[in-house]
Amino acid sequence: MFVYDDSSPYYEQVLIKKTINLVGENKHTTVIDAQHKDTTVEISDADNCLVSGFTIQNCMSSGTEYQLAVVEIFRSDYVIIRNNILTIGDTPMGDWTCAVELDNCMYCKIQDNTMFKDEYKGSTDGIVLHEGSSHNTISGNDISNYTEGICTYGGSNSNNVIVGNHIHHNLFGIEISGDTHTEILNSRIEYNEAKGIDNEEAHNTTISGNIISYNGMGEEFDCGIMLYWNTRSNYISDNIISYNNPTGIYMLTGVDNVVTRNNFIDNWGDSDTPKRWWGNAYFNYELKQWRFHRLNCWRRNYWSDSFGILPKVIRGDLEFFFFIPWFEFDWRPKIIPYNIGTA
Repeated sequence: MFVYDDSSPYYEQVLIKKTINLVGENKHTTVIDAQHKDTTVEISDADNCLVSGFTIQNCMSSGTEYQLAVVEIFRSDYVIIRNNILTIGDTPMGDWTCAVELDNCMYCKIQDNTMFKDEYKGSTDGIVLHEGSSHNTISGNDISNYTEGICTYGGSNSNNVIVGNHIHHNLFGIEISGDTHTEILNSRIEYNEAKGIDNEEAHNTTISGNIISYNGMGEEFDCGIMLYWNTRSNYISDNIISYNNPTGIYMLTGVDNVVTRNNFIDNWGDSDTPKRWWGNAYFNYELKQWRFHRLNCWRRNYWSDSFGILPKVIRGDLEFFFFIPWFEFDWRPKIIPYNIGTA
C-alpha cells in the first residue's frame, strides 16, 4: 500500500494484523501521528511486513514498563522497519516508552531510521528487544537523546546483530542484559552521558570495529565499555576506544573475556574522580572468582599510556571485604596504533 502525503499528517493509530507493505511517499512529509493516545503503529501476529518512508510520532506513555511504543512489533517475524523518522515526542518524567519495541520477534530488520527525543528526560529507549527476540538485525540507524539507545531484556535473546549505527547523546548507548551471541559491529558510539556499551550478564558478545569515544562524565562506573556481573567469554577486538571519562573499558567481575587489537587512547578521569577508576582499562574480581585459568586475556592492544616494548600493566582489584590491588598484563602491546577504519 502506497501512502501519499497529500492528506498528511494522518492523526490515527495503525494496527497491522496481516502481511502488508506500507510505504510512504516521503519520510519528511508523510506523517502518522498518534497524538499520545496509543501506540502509533502496531504490528501483531503478522509476518513479512514492511513499513518505510514515514515520520511516525507521538505514542502514548504507558506509565509502566514498555507497554506502548511508536512502532511495536509483537509475535511477528521477518518484519522490516526501514527509512523512517521515529520520535516519541514529549513524555512525562518517569514514564517508560520507546521508539521501536520487538517482543517475541525473529529475523526482523530495523534499518536506516532516525530516532530521537526532542529533549532527553524521563525513561525512554530507542530500540527495545524483549524476551524471545533473536536473530534480528539493527543497522544504519541514528539514535539519540534516550535513556538507552538500544537495550535488550529477558535473558533469552540470542544472535542479534547491531551494525553500522550512530548511537550518541543518550544516557547509555547500548545495554545488553543477559543475552548470548550478540554482535555489536562497525558503529559509532559516542557522547553518551554514562556508558557507551553496558554488557550485563551477557555472554559470547562480539564487540568489533566500533568507534567508542567521549562517553562518560567522570563519575564512578562511567566508561566506554563495561562488562559486569559475571559476564564471560566476550570478544572485544579492532575498536577505537578513546577519550572516555574516566575509563575506556571496565570489567566488574567479568571473566574469560578476550580484548585484542584495540586502540586505547587517552581515556582519563579528572581531579574529582577516584584515582583507581582512571585510565584506559580497569578490572575488579571478587576473590571467590579468581582462578588462574579464568583470567581475562589482554593481547596486542595499543595503549596511549604504554611506552616501548615493555608489557602493559593493567590495574585492578581483588575484592574481599576490602580491595586488594591486583594486576593483569598485555604482554606484547602494539607500539603504534592500528589503522582501524572509521565506522
